[in-house]
Amino acid sequence: MTEKELRNKILLAIYKHRDSLDVLFSTFCKDQGFKFESDAQLARVLKFLHDKGYVKAMLYEGGDGIVMSITSSGVDAAEELITSSDTTEPKIKAPDREKTQNILLQKPKHDIDVNQNIFQEYNTGENYQKIQDENVAPCFDIDKLAESFVRQIDTASDSHSNNVCMIGIFAPWGRGKSYFFKIIKEIINKRNQLKNLSTIHYDVVEFNAWKYQETPAIWAYLFETIFKYKGWLFRLFFSIKHNWSTICRDIALLILLFSLLFLVVNNEYRVIVGVMSSGIIGLIINFLLKYSNPAISLIRRYTKGISYYNEMGVQAEIEKELASLLKSWIYKNKTQYKKVILYVDDIDRCSETKMIAILDSLRTVLENEDIRKRLIVICSVEVEKLKLGIEYKYKALFDNQPNNNSKLKKISREQLDKIFITGISLSPLTINQQLEFLNKIALIESSSESEVILEKDSGINKISLKDQDKTKKDVKFFSNKEIVDLISKFITGKKTKLTPRKIRIIFYRILLANNIISFISERKKISENITEAIFDLSCGKKIRPQLTEEQNCIVKMVVPY
Repeated sequence: MTEKELRNKILLAIYKHRDSLDVLFSTFCKDQGFKFESDAQLARVLKFLHDKGYVKAMLYEGGDGIVMSITSSGVDAAEELITSSDTTEPKIKAPDREKTQNILLQKPKHDIDVNQNIFQEYNTGENYQKIQDENVAPCFDIDKLAESFVRQIDTASDSHSNNVCMIGIFAPWGRGKSYFFKIIKEIINKRNQLKNLSTIHYDVVEFNAWKYQETPAIWAYLFETIFKYKGWLFRLFFSIKHNWSTICRDIALLILLFSLLFLVVNNEYRVIVGVMSSGIIGLIINFLLKYSNPAISLIRRYTKGISYYNEMGVQAEIEKELASLLKSWIYKNKTQYKKVILYVDDIDRCSETKMIAILDSLRTVLENEDIRKRLIVICSVEVEKLKLGIEYKYKALFDNQPNNNSKLKKISREQLDKIFITGISLSPLTINQQLEFLNKIALIESSSESEVILEKDSGINKISLKDQDKTKKDVKFFSNKEIVDLISKFITGKKTKLTPRKIRIIFYRILLANNIISFISERKKISENITEAIFDLSCGKKIRPQLTEEQNCIVKMVVPY
């Protein structure tokens, strides 16, 4: 059989099964009993049918492809073959204009925008890599930036000045504010271990403002967070020192009780010992219940009958408690060499009104001289949301004034200058920085032998191109390196500005698609158009490449929102 005859017979088979297409071309031909001399012949036949406009198909780089439907020209050519008495190639009739318009008005099958793109295919293999988040190795010199910022904190917290030391870390969501402070904390801890007298020793306490935003006793829990940083021995002595008058009263009452029993009961030692033991045990239990949890004690003392919106009295009382705690923590002659850093995270997850209320209250607490000399507050916040919160707070003052928007923006800048003594803004990632972070997430290094080397002790299935069948030169293995290459291609080609969080999400979504296809698909192949669709959809864009129904299902599974 000549190749021309083979093409005609395949076209007739496609025409016959036109209502059940959207199949892999090689699989369709095999099911219909067609045999090819080589893969190259299969590729030529499919390309011919596609280029002639007989079929709508998505071609793969290896020569195979998906036949999605037969075109009107293909139908005409097949019908002419049926009525023709020979096997010569039929001439293509000019399509009927009315029929063509009706076809164009019909909704394309699976909403596929057919084009001439040819997509690279890859063999899949399960790769359940541990998700990297805060444990990603530092990149784009963020460790050096953190070192510089720590030195800036040193100068801002100088005890000889009267600075209200409130510092900001500003960046959009997902840019890495928490990760940046994690690096700062590591630098501080290393410096503390050196015990260099020429540097300031910082104790770092982390507080999640969003976690307690709805609680009337938010300031009591703030006190508890700082209090719990210290060891149990410090907390015990502080509680005794802080409540010595009450403890002395209880002891005096207990001694009085023992004295009365001693006078009333003669030679009844068992009774006396029993009563004394009961009293001592009761005293200890009473002490633990009343003073072991300062937050509960403070809530009972100050929040009864007080709502969140009327808690300034609570804040004022807890401010005194906090000042007393910090004075016991850092003595007056040590304030120059030792400080407490309170890192307040997730403020921008609160509503605008509560976010501004929390910041204003923190600023007010720092006005206390005993607290100011010992405490530094560092807040990570999304600056644009913070500006909106300030503008909302003062909006009523400028509602009926001209140029009220510009005045509100000016007020927001002035208020930020008043709240924060200094701060740092994490700039958007450049293309090169995005690619650098992507490689850190993938945990790969390129070697001269083109292997994929994954980090040891990371719980990753080690994958090497050496282990793959090298005879299949037209189909690569979908390793971490191939994923990085594809995402890098999309980032550079589409000029997309991604945050570290978004890069991480895209990488693991594509990795998940690889694992799903490897586990449940019969073909066990993933194509470039699937990864591009995952990338576009994750970035909030419309899917550009054409997809089959199965591919579209995979994309929707790994990009759920």
